[in-house]
Amino acid sequence: MLIIVSMSRPIYTAKELGEAIRRTRREQGLTQIALAERANVARGAVQKIEAGRGTVNLPTVLKILRTLSLDLSVSSRMTPIRAASMRRSRIPPSAGPGTVRTQ
Repeated sequence: MLIIVSMSRPIYTAKELGEAIRRTRREQGLTQIALAERANVARGAVQKIEAGRGTVNLPTVLKILRTLSLDLSVSSRMTPIRAASMRRSRIPPSAGPGTVRTQ
């Protein structure tokens, strides 16, 4: 199960992930082109993710989430994460693609 930390409900499908990304992008006043440029990904990748279709690699999704200041948490379905108990990521949005920090 995936959970975007700032959102209250889990994400189970690619379509739900795409809807969350689209909603956040619009709330931030960004076009798909602007998001793609800021995340350094192809506009087509943003379109595919928001539509919940096609295949997009995980690093691309992570770049988009980082650009939107969204943190992603992965949880077992057996032990769901409660939103109130989640900590924010220590990786700042400006850390850039490919940057990995361990805690």
